[in-house]
Amino acid sequence: MKNYIEYYIQEGVGQGYSIKAKKLTIDEAVEYQKKYKALSRKFEIENIFDVFIEEYKSFKGLLYEAQLSQEMDNHSGLSANIEDHRTRTKLNVSYLGVLNTGKLLLDRLYYENKEGNSISSIIKEIDESVLAAFKQVRDRVFVDNNFYAFACKYRNLCQHKLLPINLLSLYEKLNKKRSKFSIPLELNSLGSKDRRDLFSKLNTDFKESIKREGQIDLNHVIDGYFEGIFDLIISLRKLVKEAVIEAENYLTNKDDNFGRQFKAPVLYINEKEEFKFNFEWFEVAHFLEKKNSTYLKSSVVTRT
Repeated sequence: MKNYIEYYIQEGVGQGYSIKAKKLTIDEAVEYQKKYKALSRKFEIENIFDVFIEEYKSFKGLLYEAQLSQEMDNHSGLSANIEDHRTRTKLNVSYLGVLNTGKLLLDRLYYENKEGNSISSIIKEIDESVLAAFKQVRDRVFVDNNFYAFACKYRNLCQHKLLPINLLSLYEKLNKKRSKFSIPLELNSLGSKDRRDLFSKLNTDFKESIKREGQIDLNHVIDGYFEGIFDLIISLRKLVKEAVIEAENYLTNKDDNFGRQFKAPVLYINEKEEFKFNFEWFEVAHFLEKKNSTYLKSSVVTRT
C-alpha cells in the first residue's frame, strides 16, 4: 500500500489505540496534496504581507520620531550633522526593508522571466484558473498608481547602486510648532542610463512632472508602493477565496471515525509522510487576513 491515510483510533477508555489505514488512488492522494498546498500558500502570502505591513508602519514611526526630534531638540554644527546622519541611517534601513519585503511578496505572487513566461507563482498553486485575472489587476495597478510603478523600478536601483535616502529636507509651519521631513531623490545625481531605466514605462505626464521638478519625494513613493501592494493583496484574496474555502472544507471533512481519533490522521504518498490532518495552524491565516484588512488610503493619512 503506497498511498494511504493512517488513522489512530481510540479503542476505549484506558484501552489504548489501534492503527488503521485507508488506501487511496494516486488521483486521490494528489488531490489531498493539492488542497494542502493551497492552504500552505495562502498562509505563506498572508505571513509575508503581515511582515510588509509591519515594515511600513516601522518606517512611518521612524519618520515621525525624526520630526519630533527636530522639533524638541536643539542641534547645530557637528551635532546637527551627526544627528542628521543617524536619522538617515535609520530611515535607510527601514526603507530598504519595505522595498525588499515588498519585492519578495510580489515575486511570490507572480514572477515571470524575460520571455513573459511564468516561472513562479503562488497563485498557480492556489487556483491557476484566476492567474489571468490577477495579471490584469497587476497591470492595472502598475498603470494607475504611478508612485507604485516608480517604487518598483527604484528598488532595483537601490539593490545595486545607491542607498534610497541620502537627503532630508526640513519644512516648518508658519507657527514654528510643527515640522515635517521631505525625503527627496535628486534625479540630477543619477547617470543618464539610470534615469532612463527609472522612467521607462511610466505615465508620460507623471514622468514629465518629475523631470521638471528634478526630484521626487520618497515619502510619497513608499506610500504609493504600500497602496499598490495592498490593492494586489485585496484582489488576490477575492480571486482565491472560493478555492481556499474549498480546500479547507475538503481537508477538514471528518471521517466516520474522526470522533474517536487518538491523534490527527497522517497522509502518506509513496509510503512517505506528507502532512498531518491538523489544521489549527491555518487559523493564523484567517487572523492575519482580518488583521490586515483595514485600509486607509495613505493619501488621506500620511501625504502632507
